[in-house]
Amino acid sequence: MSFTILITLLSVLTGTAVSEGLSIIPTAPFEEKTACQPFALENGLNIIVDKVFQHAVDETEHTLIPPTLFEFATLFQEDLESVLGFKNAAGQPSSEGYTLDVSSDFITIAGASPLGVWWGTRSVLQRAVKEHSRLPCGTGTGTPGWKSRGLMMKPSEPFTRVSGYGLTIPNFKASLPFEMSHIRERSLTWFKDSVLDGALLSFQRLRHPPMLSLLRWKPELGLENDPTMLNLTHPESIPTMQRLRKEFLPWFYTKTVHIGADEYDKDKVVDYTRFVNELASYIKKKSRKSSRIWGTFIPNGWANVSTDVAIQHWAYYEGDPWSDYLSNNYEVIKSDMAIYAVPKWSAYFRQSLDRQLFFTGNTSGGPSAPNILDPRNATINPLRNTPGIQGYIAPLWNDFGPTGSTQLDAYRTWRDGLPALADKQWGGDVQQSEYKQLFEALQPAAPGQNLDRSVPSVPETILEYDFQKAGREVVEDRSGNSYHGRNHGCETGRGSIIFDGSCHIDTPLKSYGKDYTLSLEVRPISGKPSKHTLF
Repeated sequence: MSFTILITLLSVLTGTAVSEGLSIIPTAPFEEKTACQPFALENGLNIIVDKVFQHAVDETEHTLIPPTLFEFATLFQEDLESVLGFKNAAGQPSSEGYTLDVSSDFITIAGASPLGVWWGTRSVLQRAVKEHSRLPCGTGTGTPGWKSRGLMMKPSEPFTRVSGYGLTIPNFKASLPFEMSHIRERSLTWFKDSVLDGALLSFQRLRHPPMLSLLRWKPELGLENDPTMLNLTHPESIPTMQRLRKEFLPWFYTKTVHIGADEYDKDKVVDYTRFVNELASYIKKKSRKSSRIWGTFIPNGWANVSTDVAIQHWAYYEGDPWSDYLSNNYEVIKSDMAIYAVPKWSAYFRQSLDRQLFFTGNTSGGPSAPNILDPRNATINPLRNTPGIQGYIAPLWNDFGPTGSTQLDAYRTWRDGLPALADKQWGGDVQQSEYKQLFEALQPAAPGQNLDRSVPSVPETILEYDFQKAGREVVEDRSGNSYHGRNHGCETGRGSIIFDGSCHIDTPLKSYGKDYTLSLEVRPISGKPSKHTLF
């Protein structure tokens, strides 16, 4: 249930009623009403400031800098969140929590922040789909488990709304400067407005292939023995990286920038450390954004990367997330090979998300979670509430370039396992036995997308053409869906369409997904082999 606190101004109180005082310091008179249900603050509330008095200031007392009524209310909200705030699955305060109250006449969504309210709307939509638009009355709450929950992709991969499953961060990777050259500021504004506010952006890695683009521009910045690597000892390397960020940072609506900085020369750890620290400091100074890198060089291997830089852990041969990073006060995001995917083929990474892992990835046989660093060794898995564990990020890399896989390949890589991962990122308890049925009901209804390329149809047959009645221009769809075809130069006769290799028929169905059946009757007009291709 959601409650409201109205903050306004009243006439000056000159006295108090005689009543039992509240057990607080200092004591405050309070008269309790027995015929009233308690006001349950823990269930969420609305704080409403009287608009007439929002800018009012106390000018009578000895206040050094008198805040306005609205400023006091804002501080009160922050104090409530601090004292009674929503706790996530890791037992930590969260501003993304919400409560939902459904009655016969109203649905009330109250959040610890606007984002919390947004998650409440997603719950309403999913429940509406499941219950065929008739929501049962009742109350509920929801709070995500960890701060970092989402995906990581290149700009060549598809953009689509992912927030329906509680994912906050569609992570966006672009190599500087040449991949950025075909991305415009207006495109990123569209990305923000159409996909989700607040993407985490990865700019570039130190090693190939992105450095090849940079070094074609400035070849003098490459290492002599390996031109695919940036020479961090060159006096212009760090200033060049800083200038590029100065240009592109204002484009992005983000709180975090991923520096990348992986797979560098192991003999140049000191130079690497200086590069990361100076670049992270520059980003913080210029944009007040925090930085993140891939786990690469560990502290006891002479790396001294600032603990202000978060570590995205992806491989154990690049460090142990617990002993090397969390134990040394780094914040860690889990992106290990179990949730790292490359479409079609890879010698190291999966081609799809492993649903089984998400439901049974705990050493005890339970579901996976960001604190389950190793599904086979419980001794190195910290508690859920361990400080520094930021959450899960699932990367998807198109390792073979734009010709290696398509946007639909990328979608298929994530499709079946993404909601299962999202549930465990949230700290949810969807069971493997119920997942398939739940997913099949919710996936088609996810708003703002049709990645399955489903074709709307009233009957089971989507399109039916009777060529015996085909016209010279229009071929009527007899299914009832009105997907009429357009005849481009094909002759009709003897109850059929004659395809002579120079004509065709268009349907209005420009794209359709899997599991459709095409059936037709073909009558050759000659017994001789044809050089023309029917399909």
